[in-house]
Amino acid sequence: MGYDIAVFIADWAYLEGVPAERRAEVIGNVPYLDDDQAYFDLGVGWWPPTRDAEWAAVYEFRYSKFGRHWGLGDAWEAIRDHAEPGLRDAMDEFLMGLVWEGPEGEAVHVDAGLVPDEGLNREIVREPGTVAALARAWERAAPGFDALAEPFDRYAAPRGGWVDDWGQFAGTVRGWAEVVTRADRLGWGVIALGE
Repeated sequence: MGYDIAVFIADWAYLEGVPAERRAEVIGNVPYLDDDQAYFDLGVGWWPPTRDAEWAAVYEFRYSKFGRHWGLGDAWEAIRDHAEPGLRDAMDEFLMGLVWEGPEGEAVHVDAGLVPDEGLNREIVREPGTVAALARAWERAAPGFDALAEPFDRYAAPRGGWVDDWGQFAGTVRGWAEVVTRADRLGWGVIALGE
C-alpha cells in the first residue's frame, strides 16, 4: 500500500462514447491530460485548476499514498463507536463508499460496468448515481464532522499507522468530500487508479 493513487472525476457520458477497446487507454491517460504537468507536480487541488475540464479533472491530495487513504478506515474504526449515531451512520456510508471496507469487511469500491479492469489498477470506481448518494452522506456528516477531533485524538492517534493525527484525517476526508461534491454537481463519476 505504499504506492500512489491518482484520483479524478470523469463524465460518464463521454466515456460511454469511447469505444470499449480504447476506454482503458483513455482513462489511464487522464492523470497526464497536460503533457507539461504530470498530476503529481500539482500540489493540492484540481487540475485544470480554474475551470471544469471538458470531461475529466484530477484532484491531487496532500497525501497521495494509497495506504494513507485506506488508513482512514482504520482510524474511523477506532472512533466510530464514539460518534453521535446520526454522524456515525453518515460517515459509515461516506467512507464505506470510498476507502473503508466496513464493519464486516464487505464493502466493494468498484462499480461494475463502464471502467474496464484489464489494463487499469482500479482502486475506486463510482458511477454518478453512487456519487450522488455519497454526496448526500457527506451533507449529513459535514455539520458534525469537527466533533470527531476529540475522539480521534483519544482513540485513533495513539494507535499510529498511516493516519495518526487529526489534521491528516480531517484533511483527507475533506479532500474526498470535495471530489465527491464536485463530481455530483457535474453529474460525473469518481475514479482512483493505483500508480
